[in-house]
Amino acid sequence: MAQVLSAQRRGGDRYFRWGGDEFAALLPHTPREGAVGAAERLARHVEAIDLEGRLLGVNVGVAAFPEDGTDEDVLLSTADHRMYRAKTHGVAVWAQ
Repeated sequence: MAQVLSAQRRGGDRYFRWGGDEFAALLPHTPREGAVGAAERLARHVEAIDLEGRLLGVNVGVAAFPEDGTDEDVLLSTADHRMYRAKTHGVAVWAQ
């Protein structure tokens, strides 16, 4: 995961391990459409990882500033909620 995240990171982007198998990304000056595109690219790269015949999957929840909130706790909560919606619906990225 660290290699995939490092390879996808642009200048200014920050990735954090949030807990267990969860990560958070801060993409400054990136509108929602750009964040969704970045999440989709990241998902494709993660899904290409093959660990001894086991393929990885990913679910990403996108929250954008200021449309989804101006407070870090609200943005993280929104992204987390959307990540679980992506997981429930069996899709890689959920942004609404």
